[in-house]
Amino acid sequence: MKVAWFSGGATSAVACKIALEEYKDVDICYIETGSHHPDLLRFKDDCEQWFNHKIITLQSRYKDHFDVFERTGVLSMPNYTPCTTLLKVRPRQEFEVNHPEITHYI
Repeated sequence: MKVAWFSGGATSAVACKIALEEYKDVDICYIETGSHHPDLLRFKDDCEQWFNHKIITLQSRYKDHFDVFERTGVLSMPNYTPCTTLLKVRPRQEFEVNHPEITHYI
């Protein structure tokens, strides 16, 4: 299993499209942070149609960056950014742990 990461931008969309054309067993993953521009979801839907491939959406237990702050009381600390860690890093780590068959990241 190969994974291509969709960030919601044009560059990652093109990289995912190329990955799907190059490889047969690619999963496209997107990490929902709840803190994006509203048009990102429209673009994500457009990309699914362009890819002719479903994008897997991963999400943490936190709703958005406001929820992280309200529940942790922390905006930033030296060597620790809770919003990035809790909204992006942990969902990806959990996905990777639950999918040990992943052999390649694109």
